[in-house]
Amino acid sequence: MLRCKLDIVLIRAYQVSVRYYTVLEKIVVQFMKQGDSTTMKIRFWPTLAVALICVGANAQWTGPDTDIPAFHTTAPARSATLPPILHGKQLTGPNFQLPWQAKVYQDAAKIPTVLYQLPCYCRCDRALGHQSLHSCFEDLHGAECSTCAKEGFYAYRMTRKGWTAKQIRAGIERGDWKVIDLNAEAKSMKHS
Repeated sequence: MLRCKLDIVLIRAYQVSVRYYTVLEKIVVQFMKQGDSTTMKIRFWPTLAVALICVGANAQWTGPDTDIPAFHTTAPARSATLPPILHGKQLTGPNFQLPWQAKVYQDAAKIPTVLYQLPCYCRCDRALGHQSLHSCFEDLHGAECSTCAKEGFYAYRMTRKGWTAKQIRAGIERGDWKVIDLNAEAKSMKHS
């Protein structure tokens, strides 16, 4: 497990360093244009050292363990009222043309407190201000986004198997939801 996390951090550091490579390349070209090799040595090596420190620091703060989308660690208080998940006639129209689109909302409505405790890896917390996977089904986003839909089906399937929200969240963080086939879910709903 530790080896896997170290590999992920090293991969992330490499990805960040590739971004900085372009900047470093421009700096080298600028120094080469100056023509004075003494000036280049005096300016280039400290600049390179600072750039490498920045790459390392950036990789440290943007690791996959700290980059989990928004979610709630516990179920909502019993007295709390969650915003409603779309239902009934709201599940018709141009955003619900595919069979799985209405089905995922129907399943989501059966497990609202579980969805409240799950992150959504389409990053709608950043783009739309969503607070958890539950937020995706409060509006049309869950019907328009395959990531949200797959996570919703995954959460419902695992809840039916008796998994806790914490176990489901761990599965989502591992990416287990990615194997969900939305078309297969639509076909299986006809047989269930």
